[in-house]
Amino acid sequence: MAESVIPQDLLKKLPRTVREELPTLSKEAQQKFMELYAMRTKKLLVAYLLLVVYGLHYVYLEETSTGIWFWFTVGGFGIWWIINFFIVPGMVKTYNSIAALKILGEVRPAEAKPRF
Repeated sequence: MAESVIPQDLLKKLPRTVREELPTLSKEAQQKFMELYAMRTKKLLVAYLLLVVYGLHYVYLEETSTGIWFWFTVGGFGIWWIINFFIVPGMVKTYNSIAALKILGEVRPAEAKPRF
């Protein structure tokens, strides 16, 4: 088991599966994880700013089909727009959690990957 190089504040944000497996990886794999996570994750402030710019937060969070519905309905005639102010944090957290799981799969050594 390698010593963890992942900061505790970052570990707290990650899904449980990722938190448990990261410390078992080599320092190089952990470092690679941190680099990829920093590049691929989305920021809450950017998502909110794009929400104000007519629902572009959906494109930012790679939910383009939902964004198209948002645009065609003019933000659900305003109601959907208001609701989004409350759900954007969860959308960003979900996106980042999925990204963390994908990145873990990429940096995990081939012999450690589950065989199906």
